[in-house]
Amino acid sequence: LHPQGRLFLMSYSDERNHWGRIREFWDELTCLERLQYASWFIEVYPSKSKGVWAMENKIYQSLRPRFWYFAFVNCGARIEQPLTYSLRFRNKNQGYQAEFGTDTYGTIPLDASFSVLFFLSAATSWFAMTRRGNGPSAAAKLLVFLQLSASCSAVGCGLRLWHHAVFAQAGIGLKQVQLLATLCACAAKVLFTVFIAKGWVLLLPPADDERGQPMAIFGALFSAISLDVACEVHEQYFHSHSTEVRLYDSWTGEIILILNLGLLASACWLMWETYCCETLPSVR
Repeated sequence: LHPQGRLFLMSYSDERNHWGRIREFWDELTCLERLQYASWFIEVYPSKSKGVWAMENKIYQSLRPRFWYFAFVNCGARIEQPLTYSLRFRNKNQGYQAEFGTDTYGTIPLDASFSVLFFLSAATSWFAMTRRGNGPSAAAKLLVFLQLSASCSAVGCGLRLWHHAVFAQAGIGLKQVQLLATLCACAAKVLFTVFIAKGWVLLLPPADDERGQPMAIFGALFSAISLDVACEVHEQYFHSHSTEVRLYDSWTGEIILILNLGLLASACWLMWETYCCETLPSVR
C-alpha cells in the first residue's frame, strides 16, 4: 500500500494495539504507520463536480462496547478548500435507540418514567391540599414549595424526553431544550434544598440577633448551586477526547458529585434544625 498523495478516513478502536498504542505518538507517525495501526480505513474520493463524498460502512464489535476514534489523514493529497464533514453512528441492534451510545442508552424510558412520577407527586399533594380545605396553614405553605419542586422536576424530565426523542429520530437533539431541562432540574433542587429544608426562616423577617444568618445560608447555598449548574452545563456542551464514559469520571463530574453530597448534607441539617425549632404540631 502506497499512501503518498492520497486522503484517508481512518478509524481506531480503543484496543491496546490500535488507538492505545499510538495515541501518545500520533504526531510522530508516518502515514503508513497510521494505516498499519488503524482498525479500518478508506480512501476519500470526492466528486470532481460537486466536491462531495459520502459513504456508509458497518463496524462489528463482539467483546464489549468500545470507543472509536476517527481521523482524516492527508498523505500528501492536494486540498483546494477547507474540509467540512459530519459523521453519524447508529447501533441497529438497539432498535429505536439506535442513535444512542453506551453512556446514554435507556434515557428515553428513564425520562418518561420520572416525568410521570414527579407529575403524580405534584398532583397528589395538590389534590390532598384541595380536599383538606382548612385554609392556608404553615404545613400547606411548605407543601407549595414541594409541589413547585416536583413540577420543575417533571418539566425538566419532560424536556429531556423531548430532546432525546428528537435525537433518536435524526441523530441531532435540541441543545436549547436540553439546557432548559438542566435549569429546571437545578430550580427544583433550589426549591427543595433552600425553601423546604429551611422552611420559612429564609422568607420571614429575621430577628435582630439572627439578621445575617438567613442571608449567609442563602448565599452559601446559592453559590454552591450556581457552581453545580455551571459544571453540569460544561459537562453537557464541552467534551474532551478522553475515554471517560460516566458523568462522574471527569473533573466536572467530581465537582457535581461533591456539591450534590454537600447540598444533601446541608438539606438534612437544615431540615433537622427546622424540625427542632418548630412549635406547630401540624408542621412537625
